[in-house]
Amino acid sequence: MSVNDDREQQMIDRLGRSLDDSVDNLDAATLSRLNQARQQALETRSQQRTNWLMATAFASVLLVVGSVMFSNTITHTPDEAAYIADIDDLELIDDLEFVSWLAEQDNAG
Repeated sequence: MSVNDDREQQMIDRLGRSLDDSVDNLDAATLSRLNQARQQALETRSQQRTNWLMATAFASVLLVVGSVMFSNTITHTPDEAAYIADIDDLELIDDLEFVSWLAEQDNAG
């Protein structure tokens, strides 16, 4: 440890003792005001934490709802999209008419 470091540590120790002594000699009114200020700061911090937690919870719920909504949308692979787009085939149209007729029969019976 160098001489400068030793002097610096001695100065820090003296300042610490001086501050400790000054706190020990505070009157009751000052101690009360300091305690009230501390309690108010802690309460404000608690309210800010609660607000932050509420905002985070709300954002999480929105994220889950949005994910569920968008996951239920129908998506087609490129092959399916090409197949659906190529409805010029008359056999496919006949098959669709048959499937429609079959569904009507199931609903009627």
